[in-house]
Amino acid sequence: MSLTFQYSESLQDYRRATRLCHLNTTLKRKLHWWYLLASPFLGVILLLLAALLALLPPANRPLSGPALAGAIGGCVGGGLVAVFQRPLFARKVKSYYEQQNLSREKTATITEKGIQIEHLDGSAESRMDWSLMSNWVESDHLFMVFLNRLRFITFPKDCLGKAQQDDLRFLLATHIPKA
Repeated sequence: MSLTFQYSESLQDYRRATRLCHLNTTLKRKLHWWYLLASPFLGVILLLLAALLALLPPANRPLSGPALAGAIGGCVGGGLVAVFQRPLFARKVKSYYEQQNLSREKTATITEKGIQIEHLDGSAESRMDWSLMSNWVESDHLFMVFLNRLRFITFPKDCLGKAQQDDLRFLLATHIPKA
């Protein structure tokens, strides 16, 4: 069985793929998000605690000023990261998209041997054997083939007909173990 189709990847497709890639990361990264969400609230609680401790006489204060200031600063810094991380990440994704020139038209040929991608302008060609691919994921808008945890190839569904989507799903399921 062989499948050939032309496609181009939009910035929105690349953003979706990057988001999907990050959803399939390790537990450590997922716990990192909980820290980023909880740190602003913890910072507010520590700020209130500092205000209450300021009312106590200096001899009766359980925490020193520098220790409390450091804890508050860490939580406020984590909160700032939580607030600004999303727009900065979106900007970085756009930069990667433009650097890789992903908007160019490509032809994908998927066979029993692997995946071959050629740029229509002839500027690049790549062939990957099935053994190089570690996983694949399907979402509402695209198919993603992972070469490792952070490198992936995307095939937008809007470039494929229903029969081609079924053929692609069959080829991926046949040759790549789905995690």
